[in-house]
Amino acid sequence: MIARGGLPWLPVEAKLSDATALKNWSKSLPLIGCKYAFQVVNKPYWKVHTYDDAKILVADAAEVFPYFDKGGLYGHPLWI
Repeated sequence: MIARGGLPWLPVEAKLSDATALKNWSKSLPLIGCKYAFQVVNKPYWKVHTYDDAKILVADAAEVFPYFDKGGLYGHPLWI
């Protein structure tokens, strides 16, 4: 969990190769007050899954982590 101002901001799940978005995201995100989650995998992959009003980005760590240096993930066209 990445927190901002002491509050949950971006839940992160790390998987070695399972690119299936966790079904638990749809239940846990509303409980912690987050609309976005990030599931990083160690293989080429990039897909945004939508559950109700939540978005879960499942992506290759090598592709995603550079965006943290460029102002964040939320502005990326595939995230919208």
